[in-house]
Amino acid sequence: MAENKVLATVAGRDITEKDIDNVIAGYPAEDQAKMQNPTVRNKIMEQLISTRLFAMEAREKKLDETEEFEDLLEKLKDEVLGQMMVTEIVKDLKISEAEEREFYEKNKDQFVTEPDVSAKHILVDSEDKALDIKKEIESGSITFEEAARKHSSCPSKERGGDLGYFQRGQMVPEFENVAFAAEVGVVTDPVATQFGWHLVLVNDKRPVRAITFEEAQEMIHNRLMRTKQKEVYVQELNRLSEKYKATRA
Repeated sequence: MAENKVLATVAGRDITEKDIDNVIAGYPAEDQAKMQNPTVRNKIMEQLISTRLFAMEAREKKLDETEEFEDLLEKLKDEVLGQMMVTEIVKDLKISEAEEREFYEKNKDQFVTEPDVSAKHILVDSEDKALDIKKEIESGSITFEEAARKHSSCPSKERGGDLGYFQRGQMVPEFENVAFAAEVGVVTDPVATQFGWHLVLVNDKRPVRAITFEEAQEMIHNRLMRTKQKEVYVQELNRLSEKYKATRA
């Protein structure tokens, strides 16, 4: 199991890679992959830090002892209980593979992908360090993956620097321009971004292509599930409005 790396500490409490993973897990499945890039993960970390800092200051000023805080807690209880009930009514919903295949066949024009690349990278804090690492790799004294684990400051180091496949717009421009222009299997010269200096190794490039059912199945499943959940939600909402005599002014 990969180490749960500590990224920051606020008032003695750690913020870790797992904390960021938990935030990402709260987003739709089809969005989670692109949220793994260093830019987004760094933004999430900064949000967690700022939230904790303001919360600590609020406690010091005893805002958690005010009547306003108690009122907000009561409102939050309704929100949490309401969400728990929504979860309860949709938890047993199922989508069959037959439904997924039917949707795929009727909407094939939607299942095409933009050009993408699969790449690994090593992130360090200076151009000179990046050049030294590149020389080591090209001499054969260390592999790119070993160098990533040893030197990179990006969480992807645990995967030998592997970032998986990505399209344009998912990475910072300086990085993706180099990745899309690079020759497969050749370590690039160092490239500077706001995060530091990167060495990039492109593993594969894929042109525009049709997405197979197997590749699209999870996305289709999630889309159909959201549709079915919405239908059940509306039905239950109407039933409860009648049961508890909800009226609108």
